[in-house]
Amino acid sequence: MEKETLKTLHETDLEAYLQRIGILNDVKTGVIKCKFCSGVITLDNIHVLFPESGQVKFVCDKPKCIKEFNSYLRLKKYGE
Repeated sequence: MEKETLKTLHETDLEAYLQRIGILNDVKTGVIKCKFCSGVITLDNIHVLFPESGQVKFVCDKPKCIKEFNSYLRLKKYGE
């Protein structure tokens, strides 16, 4: 069985983490977009953030985007 590492971040630590990686201001000013719908990411609608190609990507909390993210993960893992 393949071993995976899951890193989590509690919402109370989110702003500090975003500040530490240098993108808090981009989130607060509406620069950051959802990977799947291109909607503006805010501190209130972040569902998940993940690394991709050396960048941090965001997914908003719209059910459609969450579903697309889950499909994206399956595709990355299993090549479906």
